[in-house]
Formats: sequence, structure tokens, C-alpha cells
Amino acid sequence: RFSPWKCRFDSGREYQITEIIQMKIIFLDIDGVLNNDRWANLLHHLYGGNGYGGFFRTKTPKRKDVKWDYYNVGELKHLMNKTGASIVISSTWRFNHDVNAFKYMFQLYGLKPKIIGMTPDNSRQGITDQNVQYGAGFRGGEVNAYLTNHPEITSHVILDDNSDFFPDQPLVQTDPEFGLTEIDRIRAIDILNRGA
Repeated sequence: RFSPWKCRFDSGREYQITEIIQMKIIFLDIDGVLNNDRWANLLHHLYGGNGYGGFFRTKTPKRKDVKWDYYNVGELKHLMNKTGASIVISSTWRFNHDVNAFKYMFQLYGLKPKIIGMTPDNSRQGITDQNVQYGAGFRGGEVNAYLTNHPEITSHVILDDNSDFFPDQPLVQTDPEFGLTEIDRIRAIDILNRGA
């Protein structure tokens, strides 16, 4: 996108300068990205119960409720710092929590990312060609639906441990055993900075 603005030089002549505005987006899954199997197993053995977070109804959860891995969160922080990207939540956690709840969760870990929305839930839609071919709730379709409604997005990357995306979508598929790693972060930075 281009945003024109005018500038007057000492000679009194006006020039129109065009500034390129980039809007970079991270479509963010939670389970298998900000937490992982090893972390969940450790928490389960230490504290009992489910080692994965997200199963709470309060608007002000504690870290023991959220259960994200500090290492994975740190990799996301580096990714956001290097790219200036905003976040769109694509995780199934969006079915139980709103954008403000996610902002609060991130603050528990010392982050204040710009969360601009959540992908639509296509699993509740009727029969479409896409749902017949790929199945209802197909995440690739949900990402595309979000992008269609937001043409201002100039580049995006998908962080997810699942593979239910179209082949041409810029997916960085994390290993659910480890979550978001340094290698994943480097790949995501490359995708965002070259404009996927």
C-alpha cells in the first residue's frame, strides 16, 4: 500500500512523497507453538492435571492457567521485534477467549503484542466447496477468509503445528514436541521480510 504525503522544500516547491506502509501479520496457533509436549509433561508431573493451558474461564488468569513455555514465548518476542508484525489468533483457543483475554495472557509473560483479531470459525459454516474438499474448520480456508477481508496486509506467516493449510500458504510448521524454536523463528522472519 502507498500513502502519499506532501513535503515543502526551501525552494518553496512542493513534492509528493510516497511512503510504503507494510502490514505484517503472524497467524498464531497456541498449542504446539507457545507450549509443547515436553513442557506439558513436565508441568503435569510437577503439578498434576492437564499440562496444557487454556482451560479457564476467568478474564484474569495466572501463568499456571495459561502454561506457555518461556522459551517458545521468547522466540515469538524475537520474531515480533525483528519484523514489527502484528498477531491474528488462529488457535482453537479463540473459541473460549477474546482478544482482550489474549492481550492479558501475553502480558503475564512480559509481552504487549499488537493483536488485531482472530480468524473466522469456518467449522460452523454450511457445506461449501472448500469444506467438502478440505473439511469444515480447515485452517487454511480460515486464514484465506481473514486475508480476503483485510487487503491491507502486505505479508504474513502462519505458525502452527498442524498441516491443514493450502500448499502455497507460508506455513512454518512447528514440532509439537518442542514448540516454536530458533530455526522456526528464523524461517518466519525470512518469510515476513520478503513479503509472502
